[in-house]
Amino acid sequence: MFNANVDEVRHGLPAGLDKWLVPVEGEGVARDIATLQVSLGPNGTYFAYDKDGQIWDNLPVELNSELQKARDSSGVFLPGRLPVSVSFGPDGSFVYIDQNGGASWAMNLEHQAPSLWEFLKFHPHEPMVRFLDNLEVEYSTMVLTKT
Repeated sequence: MFNANVDEVRHGLPAGLDKWLVPVEGEGVARDIATLQVSLGPNGTYFAYDKDGQIWDNLPVELNSELQKARDSSGVFLPGRLPVSVSFGPDGSFVYIDQNGGASWAMNLEHQAPSLWEFLKFHPHEPMVRFLDNLEVEYSTMVLTKT
């Protein structure tokens, strides 16, 4: 069991993410811990969400484009498009999976995580969430988190 105080866990987080998690210093985490998901990437990249909201910064251009398509004009995620997993790798690589099981990934994934790319390209219309349970990726730099 992971047991650390909030300040130890927050050390080194990007400022915007830290402020979203703990808006008032000394009052603890202000997010819904049961639904909180945080993905950190290189160069200050992050994506975080819980049942009450989401925040991101410094995302790869391709992922920003996907997130724009997944939301309406007021910025609310369309039904079924809320993320269930967002993972980052080197050089702007990412994998985004939504509630419907749809997936989007970076074009450079072929070079950054060849095993994962091979798997995804042969299952482009299948719900990705159920496949991830059995997926073994032999690529130590790219880490996928499963919800």
